[in-house]
Amino acid sequence: MQKIATILAAVALLFNTSLFAASDSENVPPKIKAAFDKNFSTASNVTWEKSNSGYSAFFKLYDMSVKADYDEAGKLIRSSRTLNLTQLPLSIVTALSGKYSKYSISPNVIEENSDGETSYFIVAQNGKGTMRLKCSCGGNIEEEKMN
Repeated sequence: MQKIATILAAVALLFNTSLFAASDSENVPPKIKAAFDKNFSTASNVTWEKSNSGYSAFFKLYDMSVKADYDEAGKLIRSSRTLNLTQLPLSIVTALSGKYSKYSISPNVIEENSDGETSYFIVAQNGKGTMRLKCSCGGNIEEEKMN
């Protein structure tokens, strides 16, 4: 019974989130929509969310789920997508297999493009705690403790 209640709650949350996102798409300023159309002309299934700093578009691009953040002026701040660990550049895989070989590495990676730079965010765990790794294409890794 509790399992059914949990499933129904999840469906209701998904439905409400979809409704909120769809209704916000009508309120996206034309300059932001125009910038989005220029940046991602082949995007499909676009939904929008308003934030304190601008608008976020969630969409499909060549069968990938992508997020793009715009400021109020219509400038693309960042875009991101989720990758599998196996899709990382070889320089990052090599760096991870050395220094982080004793860590449990999350199979999901966030690729973020901002200001012409591409970064990869990975979660790594060991017996001492959890950290977020920010990796550059060249294999440089910055650590941020999460707990």
